[in-house]
Amino acid sequence: MQKFEFILKNEKKKFYDRFAILIFMLSGIGLTITLIYTDKETLQSGNIYWIASSFLLLFFLTYLVWQKKVNRFLNVFVMASFAIALSWVLLELWWVGFISLILLLLYVIAQRELKLEVEKEKIIYPSFPKKIIQWDNLSNLIIKDSLLTIDFKNNKIIQQYIDHKMSVNEQEFNDFCSEQLKK
Repeated sequence: MQKFEFILKNEKKKFYDRFAILIFMLSGIGLTITLIYTDKETLQSGNIYWIASSFLLLFFLTYLVWQKKVNRFLNVFVMASFAIALSWVLLELWWVGFISLILLLLYVIAQRELKLEVEKEKIIYPSFPKKIIQWDNLSNLIIKDSLLTIDFKNNKIIQQYIDHKMSVNEQEFNDFCSEQLKK
């Protein structure tokens, strides 16, 4: 069974990083201002939770950094963002913590590796959630100069560059695709 896998370039990654850092900074500033104006009794009653969560987060952060499966910055950033979201929850501002966690989840999803899989039966496109494309829905699928073009029969077209680290035998892939489209 012949199968091709390609990593597609995530051209919006820098934008996502900058936006996430901006949201993180705004959330941190908001948390700092909230802590300044929160009465002492509220902070004292939650001291044990703050200490326990800090040690738990420190342990988890250390574990993630030593795993080296993903970029270390991403691990540190995600854990710091999670700590801020947890802090909002501990201050009983649930809705801010919930929004922070949703934005953090969307950021993690946006950072994933975009892997396109082309098989004899189907094509798996790395959207969220993954999109399964059947060959009979396509009029053409081709790679030319590291540009992947998926042309649907309904005149929709997807074009994306393949990551430059991937070595692609364009002729072999294009022959395979034209054979599948003829079936």
